[in-house]
Amino acid sequence: MYLVANGQLSTVQRPSRSLSHADTLALLATGPTKEERARGLTSDVPNGAAPFSVTTEPPDRKVVTVSVSVDELSDTAIDQIVCTAAEPGERVTVLGVGQAHGPRDCPIPG
Repeated sequence: MYLVANGQLSTVQRPSRSLSHADTLALLATGPTKEERARGLTSDVPNGAAPFSVTTEPPDRKVVTVSVSVDELSDTAIDQIVCTAAEPGERVTVLGVGQAHGPRDCPIPG
């Protein structure tokens, strides 16, 4: 998953069982752990964005539905969602309250 460090996306690996994309995205809305906060990591994804729904539209596009208006999400929050949900080469559209943003590529090279 992707959190934010000094205004830039940062990959974070948490030791745990394999989670669905929706469950991993919910972790973004929960925010960083105490240890991650101590390392200066934050999340722009608001708690109200959960729950998430993730669907795949063949062959290379995902749709992530959030529980808030897409207009309420910062560009950084959208990038966090896109990068966390995307598989290599996959584009992601973020939908919320009838509004769409994307499809977008993760701005971080994979």
